[in-house]
Amino acid sequence: MNQWTKAIRITMRILYVSHSFPSDNDPDNNIGGMQRVAIDIYEAFKNHEQVVVFPLILKTSWNTTHIRAPFFLISLFWKIPALVRAHKIESVFFSALVTGWVTLFMRKRLQKAGVKTFVMLYGRDILLPAKLYQWALPKILGKVDAFFPISTATAEEALKRNFPADRTFVVPMGIDLSRIGVEVSKSEARAVLMETYPAHVPRPFIICSVGRHVKRKGFTWFADKVMPLLPDHVEYWAAGDGAERAALEAAVVRNGLQKRVKLLGRVSDEALETLYQGADLYVMPNIHVPGDMEGFGVVMLEAGICGLPVVAARLEGIRDVVHEGQNGHLVQSEDPQAFVDAIMPYVEDEQHLKAASERARAYVPKTFSWHGVAQQFVDRMAQVHRML
Repeated sequence: MNQWTKAIRITMRILYVSHSFPSDNDPDNNIGGMQRVAIDIYEAFKNHEQVVVFPLILKTSWNTTHIRAPFFLISLFWKIPALVRAHKIESVFFSALVTGWVTLFMRKRLQKAGVKTFVMLYGRDILLPAKLYQWALPKILGKVDAFFPISTATAEEALKRNFPADRTFVVPMGIDLSRIGVEVSKSEARAVLMETYPAHVPRPFIICSVGRHVKRKGFTWFADKVMPLLPDHVEYWAAGDGAERAALEAAVVRNGLQKRVKLLGRVSDEALETLYQGADLYVMPNIHVPGDMEGFGVVMLEAGICGLPVVAARLEGIRDVVHEGQNGHLVQSEDPQAFVDAIMPYVEDEQHLKAASERARAYVPKTFSWHGVAQQFVDRMAQVHRML
């Protein structure tokens, strides 16, 4: 047993760098999948018995990120070395490639101090279709000690761009099991939903989706191509907002679905819990968009711990989240009939839905708890310290 192996059993001292945290004054204004993951990884490190974590974090609302992030990135050039010295840091963990770029200019200094650097990869951060960005991307490869893609699909895209295979480790994302504050019965949650958003029929079957309204999410495609094929008592509730909102609204009007599709906009964590607990099914109808991809899909884990089975496109990082028959089903992307065929058994058979709900509620915490995921990060980081 070498010196590092002995030490890691006591503590790993990690400097956690992220530009993705929401503002304390407006916590619901900067929460997408990437932001949620950044927060959860930090909390998982804080709660890990083998880790002492030191934060270097930018907290900002979504509409001020582009203003404040450049100043935060510049400040890293003196803040990281100072914190490394002050706290005897052994590992610097960047929650995204955006912040990881600073290793281009400080790698020798960190290397001299015996510090290893680690960068999370999500998908869009390596697919961004900008020529200058793609030209510069390979230059960071030798400056970072290891990369953590959040899914197999993200790793595949990284390897296509010559990321080092021996230093690229897939670690799946997890779910904070305390995310759902007070668990209530489906009937109680449904009553709250019906009072807040009255349905057009007494007992609707509610399908929901959550996320930023961007093209790859497929919300517009689902409203346009799948909802018209489903029975009249099936409703589609989409939480979130974004650039695709107008296109989604147009699809709703075009198909006469104003009574069956509800666009909830941004919702609070409490309202989101109620939606998960009161709905019947979660859909992730993603479509392929060049230069963009779904790195993972934490919302499907949130749905799962609330007992929502998932019907999702067999695409990109989604494939690492949905395990057939356990927490849902994967179907061919952009195939309306495939989605209808997967959804209708739940619509038609209440017992089938109940059994699937119970399986998802049991499977997701067992498979994706942050405690287990954090241990994978720690093990991989210790491995890098030993081999480099």
